[in-house]
Amino acid sequence: MFKKLLFLSLLSFLTTFIQAQTNPSCDGKRYVTDLFKDTTRETVQYGANSDLYGNGQYLKMEVIQPKTDTVKRRPLIILAFGGGFLYGMRTEQYMIDLCQTFAVKGYVAVSIDYRLIPFGLYGDPVSSVAVQVQAIQDMRASIRYFVKDAQTINKYKIDTNNIFIGGVSAGAITAMQTAYLDTLRTANIPSGVLDIIRQQGGIDGNSGNPGYKFKIKGVLSLSGGMLSADLFRKGDPAYLSIHGTKDSTLIYGKHAGLDGDGACYVAALAAGVPALHVPVQGGDHVGFYVDTSSYLPVVTAFRASSALFMKKLICNESLLPINNISGNLETEVYPNPTNDVLNVRIADGDYSTNWNTELLDITGKRVAAQKFESNQFSLSRNNIPSGLYFLRITNALNNFSTVKKVFFE
Repeated sequence: MFKKLLFLSLLSFLTTFIQAQTNPSCDGKRYVTDLFKDTTRETVQYGANSDLYGNGQYLKMEVIQPKTDTVKRRPLIILAFGGGFLYGMRTEQYMIDLCQTFAVKGYVAVSIDYRLIPFGLYGDPVSSVAVQVQAIQDMRASIRYFVKDAQTINKYKIDTNNIFIGGVSAGAITAMQTAYLDTLRTANIPSGVLDIIRQQGGIDGNSGNPGYKFKIKGVLSLSGGMLSADLFRKGDPAYLSIHGTKDSTLIYGKHAGLDGDGACYVAALAAGVPALHVPVQGGDHVGFYVDTSSYLPVVTAFRASSALFMKKLICNESLLPINNISGNLETEVYPNPTNDVLNVRIADGDYSTNWNTELLDITGKRVAAQKFESNQFSLSRNNIPSGLYFLRITNALNNFSTVKKVFFE
């Protein structure tokens, strides 16, 4: 027993040592706490292209980074504004504030331009898809800008192994489709969409900085979605999201045209993609982000849990045991598979004594829900069909949660 404990201790030490050598900025504080009081901001042109009417447009971005930072390899997060692909600007105050929250933690944070649909084409279904393709092309060009910089003058000191993208609403749709829409995997892409992508010059496009390859580490979706939740594949970038369950602008679950974060989350889990999701019960499209009276606890919990999740990705730390898909709660579910009762035991009783549980099918539909006041409880099957499900457990404050795969035989 002593030898086993000694071996585990040495293994833990070596793992920590290797991680520290790989990324010396992983000190336990950076990326999860506000280390910097001041930031710098500059406007940079990253590319240029033409809109659907052929009008030329310079593509610019606001680059915000921590002042006096001495780390030489820093994570990058590129964010896109919302506005239904019809309106919005990179300089919107909420976008600058969002970038600031990352910059003070040690990121280089960026708010980008992307091409919007001309008013005269708004509502046209082909143009609606085409402008999304253009937005993807522009975001990819902005990523390539920083990869090019890292391989040449290295002004921004970007760690190209840790590139995150994200956005709000249409910006989140842009980021998700930039990361997960792969025209080499056409099975879940309608032929009409593929035709529009080809007409627009392909996913990479020609908005700038050609030839530079990149890999995305994770995606941050704030009230987003994408063409189809079935686009996820094992090995894809990690996926973090928050979405109001009563969103009438971009439906939370599966929906004709675009699947919301609720459906995408379940699909990501089923595909084996690392994922974190916070549903805002009763929340609308974006109003809950500023409704401090009703939704501040859940938004605060998402900020904290997503910061920790991203820090673990950057520092190559274990996210959770294999059967813990996402969350920050150590939980045991047994027997699994089961043909009757599912037992749940929460390891640390200090988290809370009030628990909410939801059982979701693979489409994201809730098939059962219960509340408990104990750290050990049981769920009865109650005629639920055989198959794969996802058990989501959350405490009353919504700041500790976990999601586990469960199987009913």
